[in-house]
Amino acid sequence: KPDRCHHCSSCDVCILKMDHHCPWTMNCVGYNNFPHFIRFLFWVIVGTTSLAIFLTTRIHSIWVHRSSPSYLYYKSELIFLTILTPLNAFILLTISILMIRCLFNQIFNGRSQIESWEMDRLETLARMSKLLPILIENVWYIFPNLRNEHVESQAEALLNKKRLSLDELVNFPYDLGPVRNAIQLLGTPPLWL
Repeated sequence: KPDRCHHCSSCDVCILKMDHHCPWTMNCVGYNNFPHFIRFLFWVIVGTTSLAIFLTTRIHSIWVHRSSPSYLYYKSELIFLTILTPLNAFILLTISILMIRCLFNQIFNGRSQIESWEMDRLETLARMSKLLPILIENVWYIFPNLRNEHVESQAEALLNKKRLSLDELVNFPYDLGPVRNAIQLLGTPPLWL
């Protein structure tokens, strides 16, 4: 299995640099289709923003002319405005949060969503002081010939240290910096939209 490849149980396929399985598009988002997914989210945000502008403009117009006779407005229009405005706002908010989260993880951290969840799990273990003993035991298991008094004393010193950051324990080699991450992820800037 290649590095950064994850198996999707929904699609029953291994996806390279898998970010997540999208239940709305019934598709895995990964290396081959992440730019298309981000463009999809961007244009959904553009569409829901323009719909929000149209809806609020119409609501404002009705409010300004509220003293007009009621037969000038259809009840169905008022009902649909009441339903569609909060629904559209909810979709705009959730899709915006999803896009920001995906871009933040991929561009600023160089990680997919699955890798971010794994790092969160490791950070929790590190906070609870359970990660370092596991790592040291794995080192002794993988490299038993390295075990000597000097190395064991260094390991003991690390175990006795009160606060270690996760970056001191785990090396994530795929973060190339924001600009190179963005170009690797989305292609050259003229292709982004």
